[in-house]
Amino acid sequence: MTPAGRCGKQSGWHYPIHSTAKDRERHCGGIHFKIAIFWGKTHFYSTTGDPFCRLSQRRLCTWPLTWFTILICKNLPLFSPCKPTVSASYPQNPVALITGAGAPRIGNCVARVLGEKGYQLAIHANASTEQADATVAELEAKGISAMTVKADLTDESAIKQMVCSVSDHYGHIEALVNSAGIWNSGDLEDVRADDVRHHFEVNALGTFLCCQQVGLQMVSQDHGGSIVNIGDWSTIRPCGDYAAYYPSKGTIPTITRCFAVELARRNPCVRVNAVLPGPVLFPQDMPEAERKAEIAGTLVKREGNPQNVADAVLMLLENDFITGVSLPVDGGRSIYSE
Repeated sequence: MTPAGRCGKQSGWHYPIHSTAKDRERHCGGIHFKIAIFWGKTHFYSTTGDPFCRLSQRRLCTWPLTWFTILICKNLPLFSPCKPTVSASYPQNPVALITGAGAPRIGNCVARVLGEKGYQLAIHANASTEQADATVAELEAKGISAMTVKADLTDESAIKQMVCSVSDHYGHIEALVNSAGIWNSGDLEDVRADDVRHHFEVNALGTFLCCQQVGLQMVSQDHGGSIVNIGDWSTIRPCGDYAAYYPSKGTIPTITRCFAVELARRNPCVRVNAVLPGPVLFPQDMPEAERKAEIAGTLVKREGNPQNVADAVLMLLENDFITGVSLPVDGGRSIYSE
């Protein structure tokens, strides 16, 4: 069910990736109504083009008429154009690709939450493939469909192959969560160009390419899809010793807004948002004094957890009227200062 020209398969209902506005006329923003005329009666039909229900025409009502008229109405605002949630317009078991979900961090927690909500999962890992395999085995034991995919997110061809692998396996992709990232600390005096470049390649370019490749797959689907990028609240108030990390992670809100616009122009049923976690998962080597200071800097005066972030991701995936938003999940840390 992958679109023609992307992963080598033909589809009976997808549009080409670079389709025109006219080609996409029957996408979710273009519900059509046809009136078949008979002498003395007019039959109203709805044509939704829904690939899952396969109902090309549905009779709505019959009105007696004495005039012979033909009328075609398009884009009537009375009807909701699309419902990109886990609903009748989506496959019964939507597919989610989560990057950086092998190690027991935020991405892994997101994968488990989505699996419990009925998503079929593609769990990406690069260095943590053994942990990803163990997670897949655990989820499958619970009856959740899951697969492991490996890719170096600094390699464009590897990302393309990963997306095609997921699409070939499941036939469609409804959700992408970009949670892969690196964050290496070090004194500013010791930071080299290669350090900065590597952070940008993983955190910025990797997110961009995943949004591009999966986003265009979603564009080709009548029902679209939803992307959530994982950023960092502290890019607006950086901590010391992470000079190579923060510039790369600071791109996430801009990438999110950019793709929210670009993908919606091609299919209004595709949405892109971001979550900006706060103190929910401290580095293991973080000094206790710094940990306490971070917690004291929140309004809720406690540490969060990956479940808080996963719940926010799920909300953004399912709320069909939110796009282009970067949501802090930080206990008020980003707005509070003593």
